[in-house]
Amino acid sequence: MTAAEDYNTAYNALSTADKIIAQHLRKLGENLPSTSDKAWKCAHDGKTGNRKSKKGKDKDRPPKFEKKENATIAQRIEILDWHHANRKNQSKTAAHWDPIYPNLLIKQPLISSWIKDEVKWCTKWAESNRTSNRTTKRVRLVEQPKVNKMLELWTMITLTNGLILTGEVLRQKYHQFARMAGIPEDQWLKLSNGWLESFKARNGLKSWQRHGEAGSSKVKTITEEQLRIQKLIKEGGYTLRNIFNMDETGLFYGMPPDTGLFNCQQSGVKGNKVRITYGFTANAAGTEKLPPIIIGHACCPRALKRKTGEQLGFYYRNNAKAWMTIVIYEEWIRSLDAHFCCQNRHILLLQDNFLAQKWLNDLTNIRVENFEANLTAHVQPMDQGIIRCFKAHYHGLFIGWAFDLYDKGTSPGDIYTINQLEAMRLADIAWREVDLTTI
Repeated sequence: MTAAEDYNTAYNALSTADKIIAQHLRKLGENLPSTSDKAWKCAHDGKTGNRKSKKGKDKDRPPKFEKKENATIAQRIEILDWHHANRKNQSKTAAHWDPIYPNLLIKQPLISSWIKDEVKWCTKWAESNRTSNRTTKRVRLVEQPKVNKMLELWTMITLTNGLILTGEVLRQKYHQFARMAGIPEDQWLKLSNGWLESFKARNGLKSWQRHGEAGSSKVKTITEEQLRIQKLIKEGGYTLRNIFNMDETGLFYGMPPDTGLFNCQQSGVKGNKVRITYGFTANAAGTEKLPPIIIGHACCPRALKRKTGEQLGFYYRNNAKAWMTIVIYEEWIRSLDAHFCCQNRHILLLQDNFLAQKWLNDLTNIRVENFEANLTAHVQPMDQGIIRCFKAHYHGLFIGWAFDLYDKGTSPGDIYTINQLEAMRLADIAWREVDLTTI
């Protein structure tokens, strides 16, 4: 039927069975408007008659805001030309063009920023010969792949050598490589924070804080030192029970924490920067932890209430700087030699390269071996986590002690005030909590 010119012609061409079906369909559609030849012809030709297209209506509608967009160069020049031609102020220019380009969200500050950069946009407009260039929404800075390649290669070599890089160093090297490449200064990148973050992401760079002195050692020297110590242990026939290690560390016992959980920005608390030195000694089996050496500033701190360290159960000594000295070390090592002599034990004591050991050659039951300089971070057992574990236990006890004071009514500004004797007692508990598995 769709191939026929009108309905009647198509109906007469049907067979008897098809005519019966067509009549039945006409009865079902009696309530519908009759189909005229004109309507049939319109349907056959695929036309819409006199109906108006939606496109015609859309042209008459004003533009509506859909989503925020950036202005093209052509739009900026158009608006700036109108602003100067009509001698309008910035607010009236924004009010005039905002309904025309609602997606640009044109306000007075935007017009002001365009006027400040008018020379740049006019230059870009003059340089663009094609329409595609004039519809650009931002001016992209020219990349210098040669300079980027030089900087990335230099960065890789620098990191391989273990040097520290900063953002300022990268910017300075970029300028240096740009000069070497003969690039005029007016074509250099601005090297903003965004450029720096992109460069760091491309090269896998992150901010890290270096700790200790491990970076001062060479891998070959570390391996040689490890082999030397292993040979020494094997030749001496020392068991793990008779291999000891001693190392010192500073403890700022009254320093409050500077990080934690808050619901808003908080001010810090003034910390107590008084330091005492601890010397820890333990054997390789982890079965013996000797009482620590404690070195403070005062001979008889006020907190001890005119009692000596021995009376309170501590091995306490002092000097002006609270450091290990030759006198303190000699007294300690000789008492330790006498202790092992009574037990009829010969031990190997490993320690850092302390000057006092060079002339202590009359010990009977202790053989002292010093590590090479700058290698304690790699071969010193105490530096492999034992001292770190002690300090973690101490700070946990210190924070708990401070909050106990807070619960008893002490003001928040005074809960971290602790005297030397209280700190020494907390440190004694912390050292006992360093267990065999850690050592």
